[in-house]
Amino acid sequence: MQGTMAQSGGRRLMTGASRLRSLAVTVGLLLIAASAGAIEAGKSAPEVSGKDTTGKPVSLSALRGKVVIVDFMASWCGPCKESLPLLNKLYLRYRDHGLVVLGVSVDEKVENLDKFLKQIPIAFSVVHDSAHKAAGGYAPSRMPSSFVVDKQGTIRFVHGGFHAGDEKKLEDEVRQLLH
Repeated sequence: MQGTMAQSGGRRLMTGASRLRSLAVTVGLLLIAASAGAIEAGKSAPEVSGKDTTGKPVSLSALRGKVVIVDFMASWCGPCKESLPLLNKLYLRYRDHGLVVLGVSVDEKVENLDKFLKQIPIAFSVVHDSAHKAAGGYAPSRMPSSFVVDKQGTIRFVHGGFHAGDEKKLEDEVRQLLH
């Protein structure tokens, strides 16, 4: 079963080549974060652009005037599987008030992202960033990492990782910026 997912007690376990690919991406992201230092609150949000998974062009600069959560994620990230449905609920609740969630996948292969999004359907746009162009600008320290950007394009809040209960804090921050 080398390079595949194995089932164990209802949990999926990575083995072989899959584990090595995940480790390589994680090490690459940590090197980006270590060399550039993760971007901090108060800084201008670096551009994120490309085509989303439906082929629609997306750019952070075109979203000025809206509150945007830029969320770095990956199909191999366990906490991403927990955070994405909660981000989706937040997006659906506040999109009519000016909230946009923009997912940025650092998966090496778009096929992995597509498979992941079939398992965890979401309503917001996701850009595939296999070359880590966007990740290089933000230097996320772990997966997932969320950057809450205000209407003027300034990063106001940074969240590295995800733990149960984080969604309440994120919602409070979004509400603060929307009003």
